[in-house]
Amino acid sequence: MARVMELRKEIEAVSGNEKEEVIDKLIERVAKLVCNRIAKDYCMEKKMEMIKKKKCSGIGITNKNSSRKEKGGAVKRCHGPSSVEEEEEEQQLIIKKQKKKTKACNEKKNGKTTTTTKKKKQKTSTAGGESQKTKHSKIIQELDANPPPMPEEFRKCIENLGGTDISLVIHKIIFDTDLSKSHNRLSITIKKIKNKFFSDDEETNFIKSGEAKEVKLVEPCLKVSKVNLTSWLIGGSQAFVFNNQWHKIVVENADTLKTMAVFQIWSFWVRRESQKPDLGFALIKVGDVPDF
Repeated sequence: MARVMELRKEIEAVSGNEKEEVIDKLIERVAKLVCNRIAKDYCMEKKMEMIKKKKCSGIGITNKNSSRKEKGGAVKRCHGPSSVEEEEEEQQLIIKKQKKKTKACNEKKNGKTTTTTKKKKQKTSTAGGESQKTKHSKIIQELDANPPPMPEEFRKCIENLGGTDISLVIHKIIFDTDLSKSHNRLSITIKKIKNKFFSDDEETNFIKSGEAKEVKLVEPCLKVSKVNLTSWLIGGSQAFVFNNQWHKIVVENADTLKTMAVFQIWSFWVRRESQKPDLGFALIKVGDVPDF
């Protein structure tokens, strides 16, 4: 209204021949202002309609059923955001949720499992209802408490080599990785050893050095071979490892070295004059897991 009054005063202030020319210019200006206002209102209306459609169908998808008639005949309308700011906030929230889902999918692809999945794997039940891990632990504990004596033929073989200080090192269950050609090693977790064959200082120095020591091994078939003894970090635990010729020994003793077989590993020393004593081991089968 104020703008109209200003235009009226401008017209009245003009006289003579100039009055008609000024009126034409003013009419043109008014027409432009009206058109701009109509166009602006139309754009704003369309923008608000688009926002409401996005709210009804999620993000960027028009929902054809954005309004439905209720039983009483009234139209039930979708409730869109009251402002552009609210819509932007909601979009940010959805983006955060999508990022979280993407991260979870990537972790799954990279091999990371949830705690629940790990627990399910660890609790694979046997027919008796106890987990495999628990059963294996019980078998080892029972054998440690009452170990079977070394068979006479193994003792004679060791004595013929000049072996003394014969001692039971560990009871071990054979797993797939112990027989695998690609792994080519037999591991002994150090913290599970029953009787040590090194002194504490010797063990510490051997682990720190990372070197391999050639040792004698009496195989289950009583053949005497040579393998390397070294120390590795396996699954977060320090372990002694027999490697080098190990898979060849697995093949030659395929009748006894099988998955879930239970073995004793014995140590002995062969002492020589003016030389360092040689370390040796014997691998003796005492049964299979299903037998216990």
